[in-house]
Amino acid sequence: EHCLKWSNNRPARAARSNGVHLVANLREKHPGRNPYNVACLYGPDGSLIGMQRKRRLFGREKFVFTPGTTTRTVRCGEITAGLPICFETQFSGITRSLVRQGAEIILVPVHDPESPNGLFNYLHAAAVPFRAAENGVPVVWAESTGLSSVIDRHGRIAEQAELGPVRAVV
Repeated sequence: EHCLKWSNNRPARAARSNGVHLVANLREKHPGRNPYNVACLYGPDGSLIGMQRKRRLFGREKFVFTPGTTTRTVRCGEITAGLPICFETQFSGITRSLVRQGAEIILVPVHDPESPNGLFNYLHAAAVPFRAAENGVPVVWAESTGLSSVIDRHGRIAEQAELGPVRAVV
């Protein structure tokens, strides 16, 4: 959730060169207002196949971004995905809305701020298994500082990366 410039084509190139679906965050321009924080899903051919504007802004984001107003699912190959962004996973209604719209998997880009011993990272990530279990869908949590996780539909953490340093995106 580093919010690359809308004109950045690296996510599309990465999806195409690896032949995979890929979720990345971009700043979408909003005429006359602050930009949107947007999760974009790219197809294996590098095309933009769907996006979701972040509705629930956290902390200073309220001064930097314009909140989105709708929640939509995106077709990802043969399954339907929901794309909540970071802090939105703290609100059960957003994930529930995506599942009601047919989401079979939740893909979440995350960028938590640095905190002593990763405290904020661990607290934030702790709520995600609940979103998976209460909605019966797997969640892929992609955290820029580590703790990226794959959580099954029962809320069990199948895989989790170690906490690491914040990585700058160029």
